[in-house]
Amino acid sequence: MPTSEPHLNFHKSSHSANESACVEVSEGARTRIRDTQNRESGYLTFPSAEWSTLLELTRATWRKSSYSSARGQDCVEVADALGASAVRDTQNREAGQLVFPSNEWAALLRTASRP
Repeated sequence: MPTSEPHLNFHKSSHSANESACVEVSEGARTRIRDTQNRESGYLTFPSAEWSTLLELTRATWRKSSYSSARGQDCVEVADALGASAVRDTQNREAGQLVFPSNEWAALLRTASRP
């Protein structure tokens, strides 16, 4: 007999702008998020540590990467969070970002700086 998932207590996220753009969250060992207007579509599940990093990045200060071109046409921005770094395209910010654990980001920078 399949086991059912324990009851999840969803609440409106403090990061929701208003009723028309609302996200609900259920927190525990794993964080679940869902769209208030489409509850029947299910939810996304994240390990709680990853969810914390994503929230921290929403408040992060983005800076132009020192690896970007001087003219700004080939520019990426970088933001740091606890235990992670994120990279995004300056000219296409709405496309999202790539998030790397800090140790992987440091390894990438060491490799990129080799002659």
